[in-house]
Amino acid sequence: MKRHICLACALAVTVIPPVASAQKIDDQLSTEDQTAIAAPIPTERSSSLRFRISPYGFFSAKADLDQGGDVALRRAGYSIGLSTPINDQWTFGFDFVNEYSFPDITSPGGLGGSDPFNTLIGAQLLPSFTWQGEGKWSWQLGGRIEFAAEERADFGESFIGGVFGSFRRKESETFTWGLGLAVFARFEDSPWVIPLPELRWRPSESLFIYSERVGINVQGTITDDWFLTLKTRWTPREYRLSDDASAVVPGGVLRDESVVVGLELAYRPSLLMEFSLELGGVMYQKFELLDSGGNDQFKDTTDPAPFIAARMRFQF
Repeated sequence: MKRHICLACALAVTVIPPVASAQKIDDQLSTEDQTAIAAPIPTERSSSLRFRISPYGFFSAKADLDQGGDVALRRAGYSIGLSTPINDQWTFGFDFVNEYSFPDITSPGGLGGSDPFNTLIGAQLLPSFTWQGEGKWSWQLGGRIEFAAEERADFGESFIGGVFGSFRRKESETFTWGLGLAVFARFEDSPWVIPLPELRWRPSESLFIYSERVGINVQGTITDDWFLTLKTRWTPREYRLSDDASAVVPGGVLRDESVVVGLELAYRPSLLMEFSLELGGVMYQKFELLDSGGNDQFKDTTDPAPFIAARMRFQF
């Protein structure tokens, strides 16, 4: 585990990442919880190759499990993306998201004792194609290939995938709406079917309301360089578990589903760079443990708990 912690921390410290302005918020990659649901639709066509990178870290305080014990989570990772025009109307995008999760579990009852899991690893590839005409409409189609597993899990059994599509209609320079749908496979269960509402609304020069994956954000402008954003999001995760004989459920599945609300302070010294710090609460978190046949072995929720997250973004 120490090796993975060092790798993630080195990425967060040494890689300087990119971001877009509030007007180009769609071009930002999903970060912590920000394990991507689907790639964002660009609001503007780019005339050249663009590259984005964003390391992040997340830490939640210990939260009591309803059945006894407690859980704290540390996550660290990064996202990398590029987009390039194919012609006047089509753009190709490719995103990669890599995340390491380190659950700190104490006497979790049905989860099998103290610290029952090794490092949890998630990696996603998200290719996408976006069409944007001269009028009000834009469309996007894409896919997701995901590796999600506990350290030492069976490599071949740790892949899932899916597809997504969405449309967007720009009604004015300050209001855009749309709708998307994602269908993603799950380990040992039926697929997720997830609606993806699209909203970009700027009711005033200092206020911007926008959707991001399965969540809604309200951003206020403090100065030209400083922004304060109320962020809400729902994030499902799942991992194939190790086959080791000492594993809680060898070859099973761990699911981790959360609803997070936070207040983020961001410093944006240029259109291509952002540093942010977020404080908030994990308002809802559910853990499920399934055996290799898909049968429930454990299910529990936690009390709300505070968290802190930091991220950087760069765009070239």
